[in-house]
Amino acid sequence: MIKKKTFIIISLLIIATVMVAISFLILNNQKDTHSSNEMFLASVYNNEENYDDVFSKLTKVEVKPKAKAGIVSHHFLAKQMIADFYNTIGNNDISTVFLISPNHYNNFYPTGILAYTSNLTWQTPFGNLLVNSKINNYLIEKKEVKSNDSLLAMEHGIYVEMPFIKKFFPNAKVVPLAVNMGIGYDDFLLLGKEIREISDDKSVLIVSSDFSHDLSIEEAERKDKLSIEVLNNLKDGELSEANNDCRQCLAVLQGFLSDNQSYDFNLIDNKNSFDFSDYKEETVTSYVSGYYTFKEE
Repeated sequence: MIKKKTFIIISLLIIATVMVAISFLILNNQKDTHSSNEMFLASVYNNEENYDDVFSKLTKVEVKPKAKAGIVSHHFLAKQMIADFYNTIGNNDISTVFLISPNHYNNFYPTGILAYTSNLTWQTPFGNLLVNSKINNYLIEKKEVKSNDSLLAMEHGIYVEMPFIKKFFPNAKVVPLAVNMGIGYDDFLLLGKEIREISDDKSVLIVSSDFSHDLSIEEAERKDKLSIEVLNNLKDGELSEANNDCRQCLAVLQGFLSDNQSYDFNLIDNKNSFDFSDYKEETVTSYVSGYYTFKEE
């Protein structure tokens, strides 16, 4: 009981520290050639030195896959795995990245709102990452999405990905969505289809998600195999078999890919937190990364 209380207290302190750090970044990162009064968002990991060790290990991908969508972790502990994912699918020709993330803080959503977003620019160590405000505003005007700058700033499912997106999709704008995890899958299937309709050939959808939580390595590996089977063949009624932190995100992914054209899921990696740290082999978080390509006719 004492250990449990200590763990809860430490967890709350960590969350509070992160929130304060992010708030500081939002208020102080206001350096821009266009306007000294413009507000920005920024990742907690916003120093280029945070990435030097993993980027130095990357190898050049000679032939880039024509990835239409992908899934990757948002635990910075797994930053080498995250870097490998983006290095594999990164593309200078992509103009819009749709980033779909869980809402880890269970924030209140007004009735009918499927996700929160923000039109604020993200400062990264690799340059400013602009938001595709045209698409964002379209979704906001349809009352499916609502702007919430503070939530996006706190959501690690969003801010962990932003520097990687800017680094490996240097010419892209982003549409960040932290989804409402309190409602069923059907609305998110429709949202995914709508995103597909308003996107083009220079768009990619990325789901930011982690998989098994607080399980032994053996149990996590068993559940990950089932989750990868779901990712291999996304179907209605089977999303609940995936053991990840955002099945609603998978519903968006399924809707985005369901245009009667068959696709392949290409697994890049499947690891867990013990692979990156020797802390608690009995209670790991697992990670799955991969991308989708449409089959050639």
